[in-house]
Amino acid sequence: MEILSDVLTVDPGWNTGYAFWEAQKLPDVGMFKVSKAKSIASTEARLSDLWCKFEDLIDKYMPKLELCIIESVQLWEGSLTSMTAARRGDIFKLSMLIGGYAKVCMDRGVDFEFLTAQQWKGQLTKKAVELRVKRRIGQVYAADHITDAVGIGLSLMNNL
Repeated sequence: MEILSDVLTVDPGWNTGYAFWEAQKLPDVGMFKVSKAKSIASTEARLSDLWCKFEDLIDKYMPKLELCIIESVQLWEGSLTSMTAARRGDIFKLSMLIGGYAKVCMDRGVDFEFLTAQQWKGQLTKKAVELRVKRRIGQVYAADHITDAVGIGLSLMNNL
């Protein structure tokens, strides 16, 4: 099994989950959300709020952080949920968020890569990912976004 070291895996969204991997340790995990403040009502303000939180996250792991893997946007044509999200414009907002995260990495000299859900989990459901994460590392996380960030890392180690 390949071991991740000094790698951040990210499941982006209005609730962004992350896992920071250091050698043989369990990942340091967390999630940050868009602020509920009324002053942050516009899409632009929400994106800016999340980009600032992502900057803080990257800064937290510098200078050790070498690579950031960000789940990228993917349209699932056979999925009603995915198609509805596209019609509402959610996929475009997510694309903007991910682009901002990539820009933060670039500005701080951190290499980054994009990985689609299809690439890291194939057709696995959220529940299946949760069960595999629990089986592999004995952890259950409070939020799907954190579980997915951990799942991305396990997948990169060929251990999902």
